[in-house]
Amino acid sequence: MWLSQATTSAVYADPNVIAKHQPIVWGTDRIDSAYATINALATKPQYLLTFNEPNYAFGGGTPTNVVDPVTAAGLWPQLTNYFDPLGIQLIAPSAIDCTGAAGCQNVGHCCWLA
Repeated sequence: MWLSQATTSAVYADPNVIAKHQPIVWGTDRIDSAYATINALATKPQYLLTFNEPNYAFGGGTPTNVVDPVTAAGLWPQLTNYFDPLGIQLIAPSAIDCTGAAGCQNVGHCCWLA
């Protein structure tokens, strides 16, 4: 399986690899657009990944993928309301251990990796 923000996949070129694309809702501001795009697909994905590395701000600043655990949990009902009726299983946020890295947020005993 590979993931990307794209909701459709290109053909994977290596015949020795069995790969299946699964889309991801990158951040909190993309739930509605992800739903609209996926709902319009003739063939729905089996899974939808949510909030990629929500504790790490890529490239500085505060991109919309950065979300604390309480906010992510608060958005879960919206995700289930949208995607459960489409038969899509949700995959929880995947935090990383970025301790010490610039842009690392919400880690340690209090947050994602508790």
